[in-house]
Formats: sequence, C-alpha cells, structure tokens
Amino acid sequence: MSQWPSTKARKVLAALLKIGWSVKREASGSHKVLEREQVIKPVLAGICKTRRGPKPKHTNSDDERYESVRVEMNHLLEGLGIAT
Repeated sequence: MSQWPSTKARKVLAALLKIGWSVKREASGSHKVLEREQVIKPVLAGICKTRRGPKPKHTNSDDERYESVRVEMNHLLEGLGIAT
C-alpha cells in the first residue's frame, strides 16, 4: 500500500492550492507539476543585488547555500546578457 493514498494526496493538493501553489501542468496519469511564484520571484529579485554591509558573524548552512546560488545565478544571468 502506498504511503500517500489518493484521499490523502487529494487533501494535500487542496491545501497546497489554498496557500498559493498552482498546477503548472498535468503530467501523465494523475501526476501534477506544481509551482509557486511567491518562492522564485524574491530569489530572482535578489540575484543581481550585491550584499551591502558587513558579512554576518554567524551563518547557517541555508544562508551559505543561498549565497552560493545567488552568486552562481548572477554569473549565469550576466553570461546570458540578462543581468544589469
């Protein structure tokens, strides 16, 4: 038996749709690809901005990972001629 029976999956999907997720496309069968604009837009908005001020004394792994992604995305966008 699946860990996610259809009734549970239906409730999870309904909850995700209620909090701002949307169905990007429906894949084969009952599979759905979801997206959430509120997550990616702030990330993309901060990509081209350099961090101002002193570097924080204490960072966690999430902060370091975000900074790494930000720098890599900035290089990618500059290479594509999109970054300002």
